[in-house]
Amino acid sequence: MGDTTKLLKNTTMKNTTTKSGTFFNSNDFSWDGMYLMYEGRHNDSINWDDQHPDCHPSRVGVNKSEFIARFKYGRKVAEKNRFIKVLCNSSITVEEYVSRLNDKWDETPLGIIESL
Repeated sequence: MGDTTKLLKNTTMKNTTTKSGTFFNSNDFSWDGMYLMYEGRHNDSINWDDQHPDCHPSRVGVNKSEFIARFKYGRKVAEKNRFIKVLCNSSITVEEYVSRLNDKWDETPLGIIESL
């Protein structure tokens, strides 16, 4: 993934919602060993039953996770932790990150981080 340490910024915007969006909170990330997901609520978040009305009853009212990044090779844990730290300390909101990732198929998670 490259050295993202140099991309860290000295900001303290964590767990904050503004009119423009919601900042990342490090406690709202989940990782299954390859995929980094964001489970926190944000202005554009939807529930499972909103997107899939016939979902399992255990998913009714549960926030649908957002894909953040995939860690395929190398030092996955160290790179994942660095990636989360960069997102949480940056000025990008969850809504902006997700829309950039979904709207531009040629933009990668690392490309978004490097543009901060």
